[in-house]
This record gives sequence, C-alpha cells and structure tokens, in this order.
Amino acid sequence: MAPITIVRNDVDACRVKLDIEIPKERTDGVYRDTLKVFKQKAKVPGFRPGRVPQGLIERQFATQIASECTRELLHLGLREVLE
Repeated sequence: MAPITIVRNDVDACRVKLDIEIPKERTDGVYRDTLKVFKQKAKVPGFRPGRVPQGLIERQFATQIASECTRELLHLGLREVLE
C-alpha cells in the first residue's frame, strides 16, 4: 500500500500548513468500502437490501457516497499526521 505524503509548511510561529496527498489506491479502496456498505444497507423500492445493482446505488446515492468518502479520507489523513 502506497504511503500518504505529508508536507509541512510553517506559516507563522503558531500556524502550520499541511499538504496531505493520499494515493489513488487508497482512495479507491475507501470508495469501494463505502460503496459496499451502501449496497448492503440501501433501501431501494423493488429490490431487497443487499441486492441493489451497483450502478443504481452509485447514481442514487452519489452525493452521500462522496461525502462519506471525503469524511473517511480526511480522518485517515489526519490520523497519519498525528502519528
């Protein structure tokens, strides 16, 4: 798994700017995991939970999936920074 790249720039005496770069492999993994959770739990009329086609899940829940992925990637990046 590719490492997260963190660049620290001191802005002021008490301020720091962090540039965090998360590799595509890790972002793809987070997307797949998030999509899997949505696929298992989504309630779509005409389908049993866990049996909804992936394309339909991606279209119907695109904004929620994107926000959940962003939240998880921020959490992942901040955890690496704090370590």
